[in-house]
Amino acid sequence: MTQIVEATLPDSVAELANSYDVTVGNRDRFLWQWIYTLFPSFTLSCVPDEHAETARTQKTILTMFVTLLDDLAEMGHNRETFEEACQIPYRRESVNPD
Repeated sequence: MTQIVEATLPDSVAELANSYDVTVGNRDRFLWQWIYTLFPSFTLSCVPDEHAETARTQKTILTMFVTLLDDLAEMGHNRETFEEACQIPYRRESVNPD
C-alpha cells in the first residue's frame, strides 16, 4: 500500500488525473496510482526496456480513458456525451467537445 500511495505519476498522467478530479471526481487518485504501480507486472517481455516507461504511461492513460467512458455510461446518463467520447480514439478532430 505504501508503494502505491507514494507513487509519483508522470506529468501527463497527473495532469489528466487533475482534470478528472475537477470534471468528474468519482474516483480517488489512489486508483490511478494503483494502476500505474501495477502495470510493470503486466508488461510483455517483448517490450524493450527503453520503451517500458512509455508503455506504462500510455497503458495508464488508456485505462483512465476507459474508466471515464465507464463513468459516462453508468453515472452520467448522457448517451450523447458518451457516444462523442467513444469517438475520440477514431475521429478526434470531429468530436464535439461541448
